[in-house]
Amino acid sequence: MKYIIFIFFLIISSQSYAVESPYDKFSAKSNFTDKTTVKWVQVDNIRMECDKESKRRGFAGYPKPIDGCSFWDTSIFGHSCLIMTPKRVDYWTLGHELRHCFSGSFHKD
Repeated sequence: MKYIIFIFFLIISSQSYAVESPYDKFSAKSNFTDKTTVKWVQVDNIRMECDKESKRRGFAGYPKPIDGCSFWDTSIFGHSCLIMTPKRVDYWTLGHELRHCFSGSFHKD
């Protein structure tokens, strides 16, 4: 599981939302789940809180500015996902992070 999240950080650090559009269509065929428990936390300082959660999970944090973050886990009890966003967030950012909860690392190369 940590391997999946590590790959996510590598991809997200080399990608930017600028290469995506909120109107891009995508297939859900590669989702790793169709059912998960989501916890959404709104914070004042998104960079600080996402870095703190990343390091708590044994990762290095985020090397570039971010609009939100998500962390997903799989256990014998099912899938769970933590989404963190600023207190004021747009649909695109929340939807982007929610997609990670089902698809994991999906960023384009």
